[in-house]
This record gives sequence, structure tokens and C-alpha cells, in this order.
Amino acid sequence: MSAPRTHAPEVLRSMDVVLALWDELRARPGPFHFELRGVSLWPAAPEGSLLAVSPCAASALREGDLVTFRRAGRVITHRVIAVDEAGRVLAWGDSLLRPDPLIAPGDVLGRAAIVRRGPTIARWWIGWVAARRAAAAACRLAHRAGLSARTGDAA
Repeated sequence: MSAPRTHAPEVLRSMDVVLALWDELRARPGPFHFELRGVSLWPAAPEGSLLAVSPCAASALREGDLVTFRRAGRVITHRVIAVDEAGRVLAWGDSLLRPDPLIAPGDVLGRAAIVRRGPTIARWWIGWVAARRAAAAACRLAHRAGLSARTGDAA
């Protein structure tokens, strides 16, 4: 007797499709899958990584989660830094030098999980992206220190 067949999930490859189906995807009870574009989450999720996005309210997100959201006609997945009392999300791409502007709750699609990492990027990119990631880490530390200094919290 053979094992039951499982089929690969339908993968949305066009961000235009994700944007067109935004409300329908947010209402789904389970995850949908799409391929990541860009290097802002390198090395955790190189370009071409397969993500599963489970729709959820912005208030359900926690620091360190990956959040998929829309901004200016684009679909973006970055790491959650904080969620404020109003449900707005502060996110930051792992290899970016500054955080995203606050994300309104209605622009959050859901929590993303990496299902399959994409291929390693071309060798000539590795040094550049690694340097960006190191600089981004320093910027996040400085940003966090600045937030702590303003709020009086310990970092």
C-alpha cells in the first residue's frame, strides 16, 4: 500500500495577483504560498524562498515574526520589531539600513513562515549583501538604543 499522495501547494508568483486578491487572502482560514522577491531578508530568506503566509490581525504579531504587508502597490515581507497599542506594526528588513514606516493594521496580510529557502545568491552579491546586513544590524542596535533612551527603558 502506498502513502497518500500530497500535492504541492499552489504558489502565487505574481505580486500583482496577491494585491488583486488582498481581501480574499486576508479572509482565508489557512495559509497561502508565494515566492519571495528581493534580498531584504537575506540570509534568512534569499530571493526565491517559498513563504507560507497565514492571515492574522496585526495585533497578533510579535517581535521577531515575519510579516507580509502592502505598501505603495508592492507586497513586502519583513521582520516585526514592535506592534504599538493601535495595532500599527514597525518592521525592518534584515539587510536594510532603516525600519519601514509604521504599517497600518489594514495593510497587514499576515504572519509569514519560510517553507523553503531560495537559492544562494550569485557570488558577486554575497559580499555586498553581507556588508549591508552588518550595517543593518548596527543601525537596528542604534535605533533600539535611541528608542530606549527616549522611553527610559533598558535595552
